[in-house]
Amino acid sequence: MTARRRTAGPLPGADEAVLVKERVRTVQVRGPLDTAGAADFGQQLQTAALDGRSDVVVDVTAASDISVAGVRVLLRFAEALAAERRRVRVVTGERLVARLIWAAHAGDLLDLHLTIRSARAAAERGHHT
Repeated sequence: MTARRRTAGPLPGADEAVLVKERVRTVQVRGPLDTAGAADFGQQLQTAALDGRSDVVVDVTAASDISVAGVRVLLRFAEALAAERRRVRVVTGERLVARLIWAAHAGDLLDLHLTIRSARAAAERGHHT
């Protein structure tokens, strides 16, 4: 069975993230993920988690810039989902963002993936990396 993919478009309050509605909720970040956009980004992540069932995949491979403020938003979101036994799976690609996440001590709560395919597969299986 093929998962249907439907793009909802930009989320309210910001242009840099798009929620993709499918079996695994996916937020694709485009543009900067910095201090100025951190609050909007946090709200976008909450919107992505509304279904209350699955893990959430956050793809930052197209983000032009990621700051510690953006990583903190991801960490707070991961802590909230962990209380519901859900995970945040971050697609970093081969960018330096993975180092930033580990430097911010967020690697224990965020599952890091090189590709969106591996993140979605892990979310569907419910495995922790």
